[in-house]
Amino acid sequence: MGFFDRLFGKKSPATPEDMILANIQAIGLESFPDDEGAVWNVDTIYLDNGVYLVETSPVPHVGYERIRFHLSQPNVSGVMAADYWENGQWNGLFSS
Repeated sequence: MGFFDRLFGKKSPATPEDMILANIQAIGLESFPDDEGAVWNVDTIYLDNGVYLVETSPVPHVGYERIRFHLSQPNVSGVMAADYWENGQWNGLFSS
């Protein structure tokens, strides 16, 4: 952040990771509408060939204890696919 930004209180733009954290509840609810009470906890976020892979642990779980979202953008409209963790590996759950 530059001197004038600090002086006038302007914030730096949010990072994609910040945006994912801000949007994870909406992403989870859109993807799992029957589980509206779940709290989506983000475990890790990493970028793989231009796709954000977001590993989550929803509480209570949504039929699976861990879900990994594939996002082209850090918001609900960016959801490309989701996987679930079982028997030590990620398995495809859905794709859009």
